[in-house]
Amino acid sequence: MFFRTPDAESRYHAGPMARHRPIRLLRAAHIALVALAASCAGEVQPPRRTAPPVAPPAPPAVAQPPPLSADDLLRRAIDRRGAGDTAGARTDLDAAVAREPGLAAARLERADLLLSLGTEWEAAQADAREAARLTPSEARPWRVLGSVLEEAGRPGDAADAYSEAVSRAPDEELTRRVASLEARAGRADAARARWEAIRDAHPDDAGAHVELAGLYEGAGRFADAEREYRALLAVAPENPAIRRRFADFLDARGRRAEAAAERRKAGDSSAAPRRLRPLPPSSR
Repeated sequence: MFFRTPDAESRYHAGPMARHRPIRLLRAAHIALVALAASCAGEVQPPRRTAPPVAPPAPPAVAQPPPLSADDLLRRAIDRRGAGDTAGARTDLDAAVAREPGLAAARLERADLLLSLGTEWEAAQADAREAARLTPSEARPWRVLGSVLEEAGRPGDAADAYSEAVSRAPDEELTRRVASLEARAGRADAARARWEAIRDAHPDDAGAHVELAGLYEGAGRFADAEREYRALLAVAPENPAIRRRFADFLDARGRRAEAAAERRKAGDSSAAPRRLRPLPPSSR
């Protein structure tokens, strides 16, 4: 082996090789820097693409309640009407009829609602008639129809509708109403027949005697009219209005003394008969 002596070592460092040492060091440093740069360049990562934002999941769908049936709508309409919400009741009734056109109760309730509001007579009449058609044995549709027609100013048609109701469910008060409406409609014979039936069933019915007295007098049946007046006075002898009416009847027949006596019984201070103004001569 070869070993350098101290003198040889000093000569080595001080010899010709010593002049090239800085160049080698610079090259080594350059190589190191290049390697370091390459290493750093290798570590640079390209920019990552960011994923688009993900929308949050939609909330679970809330189950909707099933639509109300026509019967449910009808019940709610009745409750709303009872609470004074006529607009809400009308909306529910319209929906009930649209859902089930053959639901007679909904049509009848709507007709009655329109009757109470005093509007849409034709619509109310159509509903009541359809309810009557759908429930032919029921009396109420005919009663409602009669009320609608009466309010609409059609007494004859109203009497016919009420008659249908009475034929399905006898009702004395409604029968009296029919008789009055028939008289108003000019159906004197029909009205008279109904009032006679009521009088025969209830001889002490003052209203029947009053109505019959007027109908008989209008028909020129004065003896029958007087009989009804006297029957009426037997039922209500202390009623001065009835005695005055009978006195007027007697006056019209020229029986002034009897008329004066009836007025005295009525408590009139003057017993003198009330004189009627003479009629002007006829132009015919």
